[in-house]
Amino acid sequence: MRSYKKPLTVLLGILIIPLLLAGVLFFLLWLDTDHQQLKQQMQSWFRQQTGHNLAIQGPLQIKFFPFFNLAANQVKITDRQDRNLLEFEQLLVDAEPFSLLQGDLVVKQFSIDKARLNLERTTDGQLNFQAKKTGRQETGIAVLPAGLPLDNFELLNSEVVIIDQMHDLQLSLSAVNASIMSLPGGSYQFHFTSSLKTSKEYGAEIQLAGQLHYDQFWSVNDFTGQISATHKQQQIDLAVSGDFRFSQTGKLIQLSNSRVNSDVLALKAKINSRTEDNKTIILISLAGLKPGPLLTF
Repeated sequence: MRSYKKPLTVLLGILIIPLLLAGVLFFLLWLDTDHQQLKQQMQSWFRQQTGHNLAIQGPLQIKFFPFFNLAANQVKITDRQDRNLLEFEQLLVDAEPFSLLQGDLVVKQFSIDKARLNLERTTDGQLNFQAKKTGRQETGIAVLPAGLPLDNFELLNSEVVIIDQMHDLQLSLSAVNASIMSLPGGSYQFHFTSSLKTSKEYGAEIQLAGQLHYDQFWSVNDFTGQISATHKQQQIDLAVSGDFRFSQTGKLIQLSNSRVNSDVLALKAKINSRTEDNKTIILISLAGLKPGPLLTF
């Protein structure tokens, strides 16, 4: 019996090799292509969606193999008056393109380095990040996402400046480093460190950690915080811990097993909450005293 394996192998080789060579050639051409047109399209889309201006002043690099990789450098977002809202030195995104076949794009790594965020509220309560008005509603981030197709997020060497004209207050968060890493079961481990300075002679060194989890509501579990606050050269150290739950709109709906301790203030407080008539009531217990309502919202 005549075998067709060898002719078939040769035929497949004749068909596949040119396709592979063409793919490699296309990939090399893509790496050398100037992405000015893509920059302009991204900037135009961003302006239409938000009403703000996006400028990618540095190189923009895109790769598709073996993972989708996007690197943008020297990115700046400004408002209609050309005031800086957000700028960062580098943005890196690594994603699994084949995850789209399962319905969601999984981002393996999302990293922002040397960002500066400027938040401002005027005396009439207007925010400089005011969402663009449309015919039906305002666009923007209105609710917390129900899930994050993200494995790892990093914010490095960054700064946040908050100017609140309503309360004549200015806050500055420097040396901001934050990370969110996915865990089995749909949870996320987070860490946050920063130095806080205010215009009211207050300051603090902040370290926060815990786990994020989503099951109809966002929850923060095993939260721990170390805050070293200063006021007029006096230092107060606070240790905070507890569990929290939030609605999709970001409203606190439950607080449990929370503690605030300070050796300097001789303070030991336990904080919990209960819900009555669709309101969250915060309860506080000091040094073993009977809990009583502290806040209602």
